[in-house]
Amino acid sequence: MLLQGYLQVLTKLLEKFPQLKLQIGQDGLLEHLVHDCLFEIPTGGKGGVSGKSAPKCKSWNTRRFAFGLVSVLARDCLPNLAYVLNYLK
Repeated sequence: MLLQGYLQVLTKLLEKFPQLKLQIGQDGLLEHLVHDCLFEIPTGGKGGVSGKSAPKCKSWNTRRFAFGLVSVLARDCLPNLAYVLNYLK
């Protein structure tokens, strides 16, 4: 629930202050959201002990809010959109 709240607050702030999208996206938030929170592929031994763990956003609602934040970061910001598209290639 806490992560969902953070994602919602960040989404609302970026909707209110869209001029911050590029800086926030390039400071690593977009990479963290896309790679660590949404699309991390678990590898390694039992429970991912020796490899990567599962995505941080596991519940349906948390994933929905994370995708919403990625959408806001990429909307009307070509560098952020390009990052997301390149990642999904």
